[in-house]
Amino acid sequence: MVSRQYAIAGLSFALTATVFLTSCAVPAYDEKMDNQLTELQQSMDAGLGAIQGYSLFYERLSKNTAAGKLALEKAREKCGFESSYSFYNDTEARINTLLVRLSVTPDVPQGPVNALTSLQKNFISLKDMHASHQPCLNSVNFIVKRKQLRGDFYPLYSYLLQTKVGVPDSQSAQRFNAP
Repeated sequence: MVSRQYAIAGLSFALTATVFLTSCAVPAYDEKMDNQLTELQQSMDAGLGAIQGYSLFYERLSKNTAAGKLALEKAREKCGFESSYSFYNDTEARINTLLVRLSVTPDVPQGPVNALTSLQKNFISLKDMHASHQPCLNSVNFIVKRKQLRGDFYPLYSYLLQTKVGVPDSQSAQRFNAP
């Protein structure tokens, strides 16, 4: 009878320890996702910076001289949506790839998925805004949108860093799923 109680107590302890250890499991670090996210941010920031620069140049050009009119026409070509179309499509495809990859990764808290979804929505919003403002989108709009997009990257990098150093899933879930 006593040995049966010890067996039940041992089984109970083992079950409790298993539940505790699995609740503290660390999601696997995804180096490929980390690299893709870094490349995405770098190319997005460089592309948007170039468009923003052309827009600012366009806004400041003098329309009063022949040289100014020629420079204005060249700047209009560079800051217009048509010249940035492939950049927008390539970047959107890269965001979609990361979103699919993150969505199918086991044990990922909803927060990083939400952050990447927010990045996708904000980028598409910028793309649509740029397409509707011809010949060029105002440089101030680019500044605001770029800050917003940069903010979407922070929780993603934080999540990847936590998985890299081994922060338990229950702790990262609390951080990323907090209201």
